Amino acid sequence: MLWLAAGQAMAQQDQVLPSSDVLVINRQRLFEESAYGRAILFTLNQRAGEIRAENQRLIQDLEAEERDLALKRSTLPQDEFQTLAEAFDEKVQKIRRDRDTQERRFDLIVEQTRVDFTNKTAPILEKILLESGASIILYQTEDSNFMALPKVDVTAIAIQRIDAEFSANGSTPQ
Repeated sequence: MLWLAAGQAMAQQDQVLPSSDVLVINRQRLFEESAYGRAILFTLNQRAGEIRAENQRLIQDLEAEERDLALKRSTLPQDEFQTLAEAFDEKVQKIRRDRDTQERRFDLIVEQTRVDFTNKTAPILEKILLESGASIILYQTEDSNFMALPKVDVTAIAIQRIDAEFSANGSTPQ
């Protein structure tokens, strides 16, 4: 444990912040490459897998019910079959609405999780900003329309500090 703390201290000492008024952080890398972000992604991916598995189970159940209903078509009177078919259709529509609602909820959870990550890591990034003497940090995203020299990209430094901070605190995502 002592060697881990010493290694983290040395890594932080080795970090050289650029001398620039503007710093750049790749927001996606920060989230996907920090241990804290990866833990969050792991949890989200687990939940997404559960949702996919549940959807697959529902699809299989509905397909089996539909096959059963199709077999009954030739053996039941038309009005009785029609009643069963309408009930099945209503069931399918309700399941679709429920699944759509669940997917929207999950999308909101994903978005809120990213907001929470940003809020929890902001003090670390603020410290980097103050230590460097820079005036601003620009977040680079997939749709950014700017170019920057690699020397002002402090993403790796931010990842190291986030990892050190959250591992030292024993913080885990909710």
